[in-house]
Amino acid sequence: MLFSTKIKKNAFDAIVNDIEHSVPDSKISSGSQNAYCFLHGPADTGKAFVYNDLCNYFRSQEKIVLCVASSGIVSLLLSGERTSHFRLKIPITINETSLCYITKKGHLADLLRGTTLIICDEVPMQNKLCFEAVDRSLKDICGNDKLFDGIPVVLDGDFAQIPPVVKNGNCAMIVDVSIKNSYIWSRITVIQLRINMRVRRTTSNDAQFKKWLDLITYHTRFQNQNMSISDYISQHFHLTSSFARYISSKVLRDH
Repeated sequence: MLFSTKIKKNAFDAIVNDIEHSVPDSKISSGSQNAYCFLHGPADTGKAFVYNDLCNYFRSQEKIVLCVASSGIVSLLLSGERTSHFRLKIPITINETSLCYITKKGHLADLLRGTTLIICDEVPMQNKLCFEAVDRSLKDICGNDKLFDGIPVVLDGDFAQIPPVVKNGNCAMIVDVSIKNSYIWSRITVIQLRINMRVRRTTSNDAQFKKWLDLITYHTRFQNQNMSISDYISQHFHLTSSFARYISSKVLRDH
């Protein structure tokens, strides 16, 4: 396989190594280690490329890889991907004791028992209770107490982007439903991707815009200040002239 950066190759190799050492017998061996990874990186750092390579690698060996995502739009990025609610039958209304709508003798249960890898895309925007429901359901279906029944799970996302939605929730309530506050997170190995591949092969204006976004994201600038966005509106954006004038005259305040 060809990789555009050594970092992505290292991420791929680390995940494959963990999964291949997570042999089927490990599901009944209490002393074995399983692969639970979180691929963390901002947009355009190559997370989808690593995932597609993982899918191709294992599917070429006739192994089952299930790809799920937190939303329908995100689910278009990977081959065969579906929303997690559709594929794993996660309830829409969910609580601390919820189970997925999976019957032990059904087709989906058989599919999950034979699965080599589950990939979950854009995890930070999803409520932690969704993943805990999947964990409980897999334990119930397969009758053992290993996390996710010992099936290797690779998650991805960027915690600087959209958090879970909590109806009428305040900041503390939103933080509480993050997967980082789930018992699952303590079992996760975080792998970082940092190099923005799009900026490396495009114009200096894109690089300047990316730098500006990073400054906002990590709160190293503009705190309690006004900031103009007019310099970062590309002439290639397809905006009507009136709308463009409206945006370029606005001032974005950092709250």
